[in-house]
Amino acid sequence: MKLLWSRRQALLLGLLAPPVSALGALSLAHHTDLDGLVPPRLQRALKALSPREFATLDAAFGRLLHDPSGVYPTPTYIEAAVFAEGYLSGLPPGDLRELRGLLALLEHVFPLGVGSGRPFTALSARDQDTVLASLEGSSVGLVRVGFTALKQLAALSFFRHPSTFPMLGYEGPRTPPSSERVRGTPLPLVRDVDLRADVVVVGAGAGGSMAARELARAGASVVLLEEGPDHPPESFTQREDEALATLYQDRGARTTADRAIMVLQGRGLGGSTIHNQNLCKRTPPELLERWVEEHGLEDWSPRDCDALFEEVERDLGVRPIPDGAVNTHNRLLEDGARRLGWRHGRLAHNRDGCVGSGFCELGCVYDGKNNARKVLLPEASRRGARIRADTLVDRVLHRASARGGREVYGVEARDTRTGRRVTVHARCVVLAASAVGSAAVALRSALPDPYGRLGRGLRLHPGAVCAGLFDEEVLGWRGVPQSVECTEHLDFSPGSDRRVWIVPVFAHPVGTAALFPGFGGPWLRALRTYPQVGALVAMVHDETEGRVVLKDHRASLEYAPSRGDRAQLARGLRACAELLLAAGARRALVATTPPTIVRRASELDALGAEALGPHRVPLTAVHPMGAMTAGRDPRRSVCDPGGAHHQVAGLFVADGGLFPTSLGVPPQVSIYAVGLRVGRSAARWLAR
Repeated sequence: MKLLWSRRQALLLGLLAPPVSALGALSLAHHTDLDGLVPPRLQRALKALSPREFATLDAAFGRLLHDPSGVYPTPTYIEAAVFAEGYLSGLPPGDLRELRGLLALLEHVFPLGVGSGRPFTALSARDQDTVLASLEGSSVGLVRVGFTALKQLAALSFFRHPSTFPMLGYEGPRTPPSSERVRGTPLPLVRDVDLRADVVVVGAGAGGSMAARELARAGASVVLLEEGPDHPPESFTQREDEALATLYQDRGARTTADRAIMVLQGRGLGGSTIHNQNLCKRTPPELLERWVEEHGLEDWSPRDCDALFEEVERDLGVRPIPDGAVNTHNRLLEDGARRLGWRHGRLAHNRDGCVGSGFCELGCVYDGKNNARKVLLPEASRRGARIRADTLVDRVLHRASARGGREVYGVEARDTRTGRRVTVHARCVVLAASAVGSAAVALRSALPDPYGRLGRGLRLHPGAVCAGLFDEEVLGWRGVPQSVECTEHLDFSPGSDRRVWIVPVFAHPVGTAALFPGFGGPWLRALRTYPQVGALVAMVHDETEGRVVLKDHRASLEYAPSRGDRAQLARGLRACAELLLAAGARRALVATTPPTIVRRASELDALGAEALGPHRVPLTAVHPMGAMTAGRDPRRSVCDPGGAHHQVAGLFVADGGLFPTSLGVPPQVSIYAVGLRVGRSAARWLAR
């Protein structure tokens, strides 16, 4: 049975959620069996949810994670709902509010859609399954989003637990003994709340760390502020639940405003360079030439940028992946591309001391990544840069300048652990908090924006996944990830209809489980094929222009892929299926609604833009760009070619927000190069 909500009614559900939740809370006194659902001891320990909300979550988990075969442990044994409730307590207030509203709708409203007037927790197991199946297959995207959110939370809470690993054929964390752990270079962190410097750099990812080092090399006094904590290599545990909570923005729950695209961004000293896969590609020369011609970035020509790229690659130790480091999963892509006669090749990475553990996205406990935290921040610190972690910048301080216009004089921030206000007085401010974070700071600062360009031009480089089931073991979580690429369908010419970059993608159990369709017994049974699964991601060199806006003083990403970009995603998924089948996959799966399972690539010929509408296939983005774009013309850009803000003296941007278009490739090297360029530009400005 399917829910019969119209789109208009679905919008009303969002308005109904808070009052429904409140009614549920008021009805607690009249629900005599609540103590049977949630023991009083546990009721007193709840941090994020009311007892009624927790009972609903626990009941939903009981069905989502129900295994009729009895092979898996029960969610009660693992205390999945108890873990989830504690995890939710760390979410941003707005996200938690939405989740609580969803639980209220599940308890009191969604059962009405299948003809029941009883609350979800009072339904039989069969009727609860009917409600959940209706949500998963609903024709309303917002309803499917709600189901997906519950399922992702269930996957995190269940498959984080080591007792589930044997059923999946997964070994789990492979950390060295404490006595053999690699110790990262200690970074002396300051805790002062009133600081003075020549320049304050906001954000310690690739761009900010590089800019801070360059400014310190030039003799400037530097304060570097980072929202997240320090992540030395000895702190990593190779556990998905702990990595998501500490390494990623919003505990891994950041999405676009419509919840259609998951956006994974780093948080902490080193930013996304801590969890990324180390892929190193230069900005395509075709794009640099286009930027020169269309945006007036004269000194961003391929010849000018090559020198910066060479310096970055030398600093980071970038080298092609050798034959011996290409794992089975990546060789499948090589095999498939070779058999099809498609363009493909080896990627270059920045690794030293890599042991091929396969836990790159959870933080490298072996310190094998030449990332910003390992390479740049220690030198910046030795040269006098003062680094302050756990510090969220609220706004840039600016005032009228004696020369006319506006000028900066520092930033206001707060300590995320203590809540104390932090002020840094400086003549120069460098925003390097990512395309999303820098735009949010700029918007909160009410910077002059006479042409309405601030926050516009957001690109996400979105990707969709196709999985293949093989007869032999793939063990895709082992070894160096993403060492091979396919560029057969990637063309940077303006107006091209071939804008797809393909690489292998794999996840540990939590990430993988969330992408498999279904729930309960069929879902858990399908996940036992985990060792035999290979997967590819098709990432689109997007032409969609989204926008960063503020909602409750936090960044909100307004981005909905255009029909053209959705058609490119469909092209990419068809190509991924063709590659997997050519490599020997028994069948290929695209997690559309309903799932698309094929044994011949031709069966995907009908997959088009319509099938990839909002909430119809899981989309992920890890490369936000734009929103504070560079250009010669202030009417079309926020910053000049050197990263200086057009309207505010002393304000610079040193991250991917400067890019006037999508890159179509991983931006790591490009953002490091931006940090070099802008750091030197800001140093010259200070020396005037």
